[in-house]
Amino acid sequence: MKIKTQFLILVAGIVLIPTLIFGTMLLLAYYRSPDRVFTPGVKDIVLNIDVPVDSKQLHHIERFIQNLPPNVQCAVLDENGKVVFSGMPEIKSGDILKDGDVMNLVRNSNKHYLYQIDLNFGADNKSKETLSEESKKRALVLLTRVARDVAKRPNLFLDIFFAMLSVFAVVLIFTAVLLIWIARSVTQSVTLLEDATRRLAAGDLDTEIVVTGSNEITSLSDSLNRMRVALKDQMLRRSRFIMGLSHDLRTPIALIKGYSEAIKDGMADDPVMLEKSLNIIGTKIDQLENLINSLIDSVRLESSEWKGKLAPCALSSFLTAYAERTVADGNLLHKKIDTVISIPETVTLQVDEEMLSRLLDNIVGNAFRYTNDDGYIKFSAIYSADSHLKEPYSGNVYITISDNGCGIEEKDIPYIFDSFYRGTNSRREEGYGFGLSAVKHIADSYGWKVQVNSTVGVGSLFTITIPVQL
Repeated sequence: MKIKTQFLILVAGIVLIPTLIFGTMLLLAYYRSPDRVFTPGVKDIVLNIDVPVDSKQLHHIERFIQNLPPNVQCAVLDENGKVVFSGMPEIKSGDILKDGDVMNLVRNSNKHYLYQIDLNFGADNKSKETLSEESKKRALVLLTRVARDVAKRPNLFLDIFFAMLSVFAVVLIFTAVLLIWIARSVTQSVTLLEDATRRLAAGDLDTEIVVTGSNEITSLSDSLNRMRVALKDQMLRRSRFIMGLSHDLRTPIALIKGYSEAIKDGMADDPVMLEKSLNIIGTKIDQLENLINSLIDSVRLESSEWKGKLAPCALSSFLTAYAERTVADGNLLHKKIDTVISIPETVTLQVDEEMLSRLLDNIVGNAFRYTNDDGYIKFSAIYSADSHLKEPYSGNVYITISDNGCGIEEKDIPYIFDSFYRGTNSRREEGYGFGLSAVKHIADSYGWKVQVNSTVGVGSLFTITIPVQL
């Protein structure tokens, strides 16, 4: 569970627990109120009285009965002794009681109950001597009693105090338990991540980072695993880079050294042999020079020093001219070239045209190299509007270069953009493995995407996605 969710549960619990407790208390108070204890209500009492009761008297009766505690029993009699309502099992509604009957009830149950009699219940707030005849007729007799063992009236302050104490205790226990749970979860996750980062710092890139749980901290394990894999992959690429560079440097240096020693030892005294040896040495020196220049270009691409040459480029005109040159080159190399350029004239890019040409040349050059005579190559550039792109971009230009050549092995595809990497089918050709690496560097620097799909024996398809504005 995420830490944010855990704290939300904690806050919700702190708010809801007191609310639920007080709500329960109010509900219990309602169910214990006189409205729930007494079966007939105040209006039912009034209906059984022979003399009409005015609204003021009715309000007085209603307030009094509603304020009675639930453990208080009562009975109401009219001036004639008729029981209009009774909450006492000994007295039935509708009975006619005399004064002696009421006193006998009090004497017989005096050991168990405390009684109180109000002779002017519901009448005006006056002494009996000053009551009018009309008020005397409307006056009721209220008989109330309470058991002696619960006669002591509850202390409201103590009730509230103990209720608050109970709420505080429940909230405290809930908060403590949840905080311990959160702290344990966070501590465990941080400890596991600390161990994992220590292993990474020590160079252990082979052990997978496994952190149990589902909070925000443990989710970092996925990011750390991706970083671990990326670092491991980067180290493998660097190793391949160094091995490739060493191999490509060692071969011409060994030949130069061998022929130089042969000349020094007099093994090439013959002028023809000497000239041949010198030509080979010169060729290998040129090879080393080209390799060094490629390395310099690679570093230059990665450092983005060439970006100072950026200038507006009318993409349609540039690609049309490039497609025409590709067709001419294809005719010389006996390749069938098909071109499609469908880009609005208003599409422009801030780009170094030399670098864009180099990017296309490296892909088209590979297509020429790995396609047999009379092979088929297609070069297309199509604009497509895309409403999902943010301003100022309004669409994409998709440049695709496809061929029906030998294709690329599936195992080589993830590495073809690495420096010095040469695929299985390219090792019979000359080169240093910088071509597609330069393509990737240039595309990444501009924020473009390069994708490749290839099948051995069928051909390859390179797609360059360029976001543009009209």
